[in-house]
Amino acid sequence: MGAELVEGQDLFVDGAFVYMRTTQGPKRVDVIYRRIDDAYIDPLCFRPDSMLGIPGLMDVYRSGGVTI
Repeated sequence: MGAELVEGQDLFVDGAFVYMRTTQGPKRVDVIYRRIDDAYIDPLCFRPDSMLGIPGLMDVYRSGGVTI
């Protein structure tokens, strides 16, 4: 399938896009196939105590910078 397997801490939001931390530097992510409940996906939007999600992800999603 060629999909990268990452955790929330491997991803970050910068501006209007989501990036993956790699050994060669940040790599832009266009699609996220998630395996966690909605409530945990973005601590800024849903559960502030979530350590699983990516802060700011929902803003990028709403602007069309990533598909979930």
